[in-house]
Amino acid sequence: MAGVMFFSVAHNPGGAEVSLLELARDWPGGLKVICPGESAFSKRLQRASVRMDGINVPMLRGGSGLFAKLTNFAFAQRARSELDRLFAAGGDEVFVTNNLMADFFAGDVPAKHKRRAACYCRDKAGGEIRAKFLETRDLVLAPSQWIEDDLRQAGITRIARVPVGVDTAHFTQAPPRDAARITLSLPLDRRIIGYAGQFIRRKGLLTFITVAELLAAKHTDLIFAIAGGDLYEDSPFTGEVRRRIKDSPCADRFIQLGMLTDMRPFYAALDLYVTLALEEPFGRTPIEAALCGTLPLAAADGGFRETVGDVPALLVDPRNPPTVAAAVGELLAGRGNPAALLAAMQAVARRFTVQNTVTRLQEALAPLGG
Repeated sequence: MAGVMFFSVAHNPGGAEVSLLELARDWPGGLKVICPGESAFSKRLQRASVRMDGINVPMLRGGSGLFAKLTNFAFAQRARSELDRLFAAGGDEVFVTNNLMADFFAGDVPAKHKRRAACYCRDKAGGEIRAKFLETRDLVLAPSQWIEDDLRQAGITRIARVPVGVDTAHFTQAPPRDAARITLSLPLDRRIIGYAGQFIRRKGLLTFITVAELLAAKHTDLIFAIAGGDLYEDSPFTGEVRRRIKDSPCADRFIQLGMLTDMRPFYAALDLYVTLALEEPFGRTPIEAALCGTLPLAAADGGFRETVGDVPALLVDPRNPPTVAAAVGELLAGRGNPAALLAAMQAVARRFTVQNTVTRLQEALAPLGG
């Protein structure tokens, strides 16, 4: 098939961008990736020796992330000019964008150069504007059955389901629990429940804090570790999270670790990993946690139904904190056979390899190569 040119507008590598990085490492013959040249994401690509053509104009920073991106027309013009240059230079790459914003910045460049184009849809189809963008693609890539169903409800029919791949070999090399805790300066003599994710409302951090308060009232030895932060500097939601923790009756039980470059010590340090994100397009963190030897508990919502659904005892109602706290308490008490649940989740996790994703993506894009 033809080569593939991925276009991302990510400044910082979130889950979708980490998946693209892993994909680029395993793609036969190399994968060309275009992204803002001064971004943290581009630096990670460079360190991984990924073939990259950077757009060396920083995107607007600060304020609302979505608004900043939509109004950063100078970057859009520069992006279109750079894409024009790359397309005019020849080659037969299939053009793939990794989110709606990348489609916005690319504009009509693919059609102008008679290039076949696909879009990785990492969120629900949304309203009329998003559906219009998706309809211009020759193919929409859905990471889960949940996203595919949503796309079809929005009238999108050219869909290929390509689950996200996880670097399973990387996560199975996690350090022992005590070593992991020493690395992160976490206490060795306490039980630790962990959360990881961007500080955005749908990721469920406020619900996690409520669950932690319910658990803290019954378990005096529990500590709650939070990994992650705000990708768009100091957003109003981040301020809300900080106030919520400061005013919590168990404020001294929370440990905020910030953004971590290596998640393995975090997962390995935990007694239980809990994610209560809503509308997650794929849901890779329970897979990562299980591969690191830690039992995950996930929201019965979005892509988690696919990545965790084969072990239904590990799914909880993210809108009902008391039932989540009860489920955590049962697992901490050893009820429900946690060891067997972890073994079952690890078997599921090993299905989502990067190589499987490469194969599925090659199959999906082959017809576009002409």
